[in-house]
Amino acid sequence: MKKLILLFWLTLCSPTLAQQISGPLPTNALACAFNTAPPTVTSGFWGYVQCDTNGKLITSGGGGGGLSVQDQAAWTQGTSNMTPQGCEFNDTSTLTSGTQGTTRCTTKRAQIIDTDTTGNALYTAINSPSPAIAGTTPTTQTAVGSGATSKIQTDLNGNLYIAPSQVVNLAPTTTALSLSTIINSQYPVNSVTTTPTAVTASTTGTTTATAATMAATASVTNFVCGFDITADATALATGTAVLSGTISGSLSYLQTVQAVASGTSVLSRTFNPCIPASAANTAITITSAAAGTGGNTIVNIFGYRL
Repeated sequence: MKKLILLFWLTLCSPTLAQQISGPLPTNALACAFNTAPPTVTSGFWGYVQCDTNGKLITSGGGGGGLSVQDQAAWTQGTSNMTPQGCEFNDTSTLTSGTQGTTRCTTKRAQIIDTDTTGNALYTAINSPSPAIAGTTPTTQTAVGSGATSKIQTDLNGNLYIAPSQVVNLAPTTTALSLSTIINSQYPVNSVTTTPTAVTASTTGTTTATAATMAATASVTNFVCGFDITADATALATGTAVLSGTISGSLSYLQTVQAVASGTSVLSRTFNPCIPASAANTAITITSAAAGTGGNTIVNIFGYRL
């Protein structure tokens, strides 16, 4: 009779009460229960711990940080679990000494990193790292008096402005032929000649050898930077072109004169650095080979005087 009464009582029990035991657990094993809606345990009763469908223990409460994910695991917004980090958006909130608080963030939830040395103010010069070179971009250049200081000047792109008139010396200036570089010129200068003179010469010939010359000029030195010879004739021919007047002697080049039926031949040379004449007031000449019968030749030479 007692057994029938007990069976009837258990039948009437709710699922919640069926998981509650008013005495010690009758087993030494750790057991858990899965419920889509975990039950509420009343005061003074024991209850099963709750787990998910995989048997993993369900805990509640803040600050546990129990989430564990695989490194580089895929992330799906609105679905994947995470352990959140809290922050506060408040431009006026401050902490007093000895108190704790959360991190500060922007309206976009970006954490604010404060590098202010006083420790209690927002550092506002993030886009101007210190130390930095600051310049001005004036529409006109301002003269600075002797002994005075001034900010450096930049162009509209922030590039350092260097006046075209400024000369950067690359060799001793006490030597008359010392080289230096002027920023706005492709030619070098020295302490005697501050404005080098560009020189070109061109000559057209026929059957005989044709020459183009950088003429000798008093007190300056010719520098040849290159030459070219274009030639054709009735028949194919070869000869020697000669660059004369250069330092340490003349330079010779094998030249082909193309038959006119096959096109035009070109002999071209460029020198870097340019080659100086053997002395000041000395001409430099490039002379072609003779083209021969039906020949047409054009000779060009270019350089500068210094």
